[in-house]
Amino acid sequence: MRFSKNKGVILALLAGLLWGTIGIFVKKLTGLTPIGTTFFRLLIAFVGIVSVVVFLNLQKEVKSTLTHWKFLTILSFIMSLSLFFSVLGFYGTTVANASILNNTTPLYVALFGLLLWEKTSRKEWMGILLGFFGILLIFSAHEISFESQRFIGNVLSIMSAIFLAAYTIFSKRIRSRFSSFAIMFWVFGLGSLFILLESILFQKPLFLKLVYADLYYVVGLGIFGTFLAHTFYTTSLKYIKASTASLIGLSSPISATLYAIILLGEIPSILALLGLVFSITGIFYVVRSEIVTNELGK
Repeated sequence: MRFSKNKGVILALLAGLLWGTIGIFVKKLTGLTPIGTTFFRLLIAFVGIVSVVVFLNLQKEVKSTLTHWKFLTILSFIMSLSLFFSVLGFYGTTVANASILNNTTPLYVALFGLLLWEKTSRKEWMGILLGFFGILLIFSAHEISFESQRFIGNVLSIMSAIFLAAYTIFSKRIRSRFSSFAIMFWVFGLGSLFILLESILFQKPLFLKLVYADLYYVVGLGIFGTFLAHTFYTTSLKYIKASTASLIGLSSPISATLYAIILLGEIPSILALLGLVFSITGIFYVVRSEIVTNELGK
């Protein structure tokens, strides 16, 4: 039992560390547009998920999900928007800012719960307030103007988190029926299709120019930052609670900040670091409150 729990913790931690690489890979890309980066990220992750589905013999389960094709299509569209805004955020602002703002999803899930008149504990309230105070500090670290690239990047990162919160809420009913791998099969597959259609319909190119080095970075983004990260996180849920995995996943913005300092020379300002601390503390309180609520409900 203890070995299984430790295995789950290690897998969730690995997922967080791999998610932390996303900003590095995006920043290293010079020949792809944001829409091109998102498309290839999803496509490569989809190929990885197909291999898992075949290896685990999940073809029948994937086929059975077709009864919910409309719902899965909507979910895939929402996720594709979240990933697109996430990439745009990394293009516009610092890795540290984009990473922590992308990870504020639990705050919006809790906030949506308030709007739906769900009961909210004091710790959740404290978490929401601390989290949004941290976001305010991150925004205060740069010029607050739509003429500021970093301001726009911060806004886009928040939009990514909001869409991911919507995905988290709407996917609850289907996550109880099918494995995450079966769901990710459609999310990554249809998501890449949606992004490609957007590129065609709005005449947005996938490439700015051909840069051979980009192949390594986009494959790394698709395999390490997307496919393996999601696979490790999903597998960890077999051994530990989802709320516990979410807490461990907070290693993502911390590792992303460290990677950016070491590999890109991006040194966060004092305000940005304070914002990081307050936001992570706020998210911790929100998720921790969920753990306590679930335990009391048993």
